[in-house]
Amino acid sequence: MAMPLSDPIRITLKPAHRQSTLAAVTVELHTELGTITIQDGRILRNKAGQLWFSLPTFSVTVGKSYEYLPSVELSGALYREVAEAALRAYEESERGGAQ
Repeated sequence: MAMPLSDPIRITLKPAHRQSTLAAVTVELHTELGTITIQDGRILRNKAGQLWFSLPTFSVTVGKSYEYLPSVELSGALYREVAEAALRAYEESERGGAQ
C-alpha cells in the first residue's frame, strides 16, 4: 500500500521577467508515480486589484491578433489546489515570510 504524500504540491517563486507578472511560479506535483514539474506559472493582478494564478500558456497568431492556449491543463479541483498554494506562497513572500 502506498504511503500518503505529506506535501503533494510544492511552490517555488522567482522574480518575474515580464512587467505584467508579479512573480514567476514553478509548481511541483508529487505523485505516487513521480514528480510533475510545471514551469512558467504566473502570479498576476487584474484591473480590479485581485491576485490570480495563471498556468503557462503559448500564443498562436490568428489573423492580426493572438490567441493564448494552455500549455498545461489540470482538473478543476487540482487547479484550485495549485492556485491556492501559489497565491498563499506569494502573499507570504510579500509579508517577508518563508515559502
